[in-house]
Amino acid sequence: MSDAIVSITPQLRRYAHAALGCWPPAPRRPGETRPRVDQDADDLVHDALLDCWRAGARRQGDAGADDGLRLALYARVTALARLHVARNAAQSLAASGQDDVAEAPAAPMTHIPWAPELAALPRLALDLRALLALVTLERLTYAQAGAVLDMAEDQVLARLTVARARFASEIAGVVRTHLFVVAGGEQALAVAAGDLHRFVDDRLAPDRRREIAAILDAQPHAARHANEWRRQSERLRQAFGPLMRAPLPLSLDFATLDPRVWPHWSGGGARPGVFKRLAALFAPPEGRVGVASRPL
Repeated sequence: MSDAIVSITPQLRRYAHAALGCWPPAPRRPGETRPRVDQDADDLVHDALLDCWRAGARRQGDAGADDGLRLALYARVTALARLHVARNAAQSLAASGQDDVAEAPAAPMTHIPWAPELAALPRLALDLRALLALVTLERLTYAQAGAVLDMAEDQVLARLTVARARFASEIAGVVRTHLFVVAGGEQALAVAAGDLHRFVDDRLAPDRRREIAAILDAQPHAARHANEWRRQSERLRQAFGPLMRAPLPLSLDFATLDPRVWPHWSGGGARPGVFKRLAALFAPPEGRVGVASRPL
């Protein structure tokens, strides 16, 4: 179980940064402090892992347990990110005296200079950032992303269309439509938006992928959307890649802790069945029967 936690932690850290719109900071000079928003993202991961430990979650030997834990932790980080954003918005509201304040923008940071996405990502709503990160960075299936965000798969695809269109709008500085016409008209898409996402995210069977590729060759309008979405994904992966290679901050480096300090993760002292039920919440429907019905 402790090995699973250690392997998941860098992924959670990458996801938390993207969900908060926190672009990976440039390497710091000796003595330079970390930006506040960078610390906030790491705090979300720390709190999610701590919540898991407090729940007494441990491996029970069921199939897909590590995957269930990963999705449960993504969901917990998302919930904590929503609380963090709401708290910042409430503080901004109190300070400004206005009736309504939108999500507070991320603090200025030193970033990779060539990336137009660095200013665009924080301007998206949190749930759109989270969805882009889950699909693009974490490579979750649409069903898995839906389990994390409490959406059906068709809702995930619909919101992903909005997220990618708004991200493109923020990058380009012009409004891009997220409404697609499936058939008819010179500028219409001859392929449904859902299949276009599956094509970009490599979620199609080889035969169907060849069919879509042939359609895109004859449909420049559809091909532009696909190419734009693919560039978004590649740039995000490139930008957030260094987080996967960077040393973990001490607050997240659980591998260095004495296992006796973490008995719940090393296999002793956990409440029986907690992890099995936690993982079952994010398991396929056929694996949920009679497992997740009791409170954690």
